[in-house]
Amino acid sequence: MTEGAPGEARRADLRLALALMAVHPAALGGLVLRSSATPERDAALEALQGALPAPEPCLRFPLSVTEDRLLGGLALAATLAAGRVVVDRGVLAMADGGVLIVASGERLESQVTAQLCAALDHGEIGLEREGLSARLSCRVGLLVLDEGVEDERVPARLADRLAFHVDLHGLRLPAQELAGALQCDAAAVLRARARLGDVYFDPSLVGVLCEAAEALGVTSLRAPLLAVAAARAHAAWSGRAQVEEADLVAAARMVLGPRATRVPASPEAADEEPGCSAPEPPAGDEAEGATAPPEPREGGEGSGEELGEIVLEAAKSGLPKGLLDGLTLERAPRTAPRTAGQAGVLRASAERGRKVGTRAAAPRSNERLNVLETLRAAAPWQTIRRRE
Repeated sequence: MTEGAPGEARRADLRLALALMAVHPAALGGLVLRSSATPERDAALEALQGALPAPEPCLRFPLSVTEDRLLGGLALAATLAAGRVVVDRGVLAMADGGVLIVASGERLESQVTAQLCAALDHGEIGLEREGLSARLSCRVGLLVLDEGVEDERVPARLADRLAFHVDLHGLRLPAQELAGALQCDAAAVLRARARLGDVYFDPSLVGVLCEAAEALGVTSLRAPLLAVAAARAHAAWSGRAQVEEADLVAAARMVLGPRATRVPASPEAADEEPGCSAPEPPAGDEAEGATAPPEPREGGEGSGEELGEIVLEAAKSGLPKGLLDGLTLERAPRTAPRTAGQAGVLRASAERGRKVGTRAAAPRSNERLNVLETLRAAAPWQTIRRRE
């Protein structure tokens, strides 16, 4: 049984997202891959690992990662052996220049999410703890695996920093095609990286992407910037020295489309008189327009207004299947609150809630120092210290 035209389009988008992410992971932020544990998802992970050049790391950390393991800290044994301070690099620093795979992104703790967002924003992390003061480079791309059910999603502030959002639910690839359907040539990635620095992006095209984002109700300023980076990476991947219409179409479909919060009004409806109402298009035409991307033209760019319409139509073609039924012109989909009986509930934070007691330990792993009890425990020893 084959997947059909919509499935083939999604497969092509996933393969292209993996390729562009391998070309420039730090600038694109990464990819949110919404899928359960399926052979298709495993094939995507293998394809990304195969697309990265050999020296670059592709690491994975579990949901239960601690702050020490994520950011790094003092390597006590190595410090005592060397007689000097030795920094133990965390997972973020170890993945510098490569890709970090984040499992169960819909269940990330708020503090881990904040650290990942800071790493994407600054490309480095600061260690100011345990007597350490260091800056470690962590220019990484994130592949966030979203296994959420229904309204469970990756935290919005993290998803906003990742260029591509791909949903694999309902996609089934024939078994004989799994091995090669998503594979990207690492040599082609290296060639695209060599061209990327020389790819020219006309500044006037930024306005085209911004207008498309506004029409779709995308309020984040990061979305057009990520679309610019995706267009440049697509041009380099396609062997071009300048961003053209095909690159803008791909960037709008893959970056702006999945972020849409409203359906843009059609040009015919916008030209109607205030007292007249345009007839609604048939549901079949609307669904067809949401799945079939426009074909980019050969040659010149054409007028700016015409190019803007093409880019907007491309962005509309990137809307997830079934999303049009849940979108309105003025209201975005609501996210239901998490409940204790729902899969993917956030774990309790050690920095919130009421106190449940004290224990003797170093103030690590996000545990808060109980100042009052610490002073009470230290007070009886002060007279002895004075005699010494």
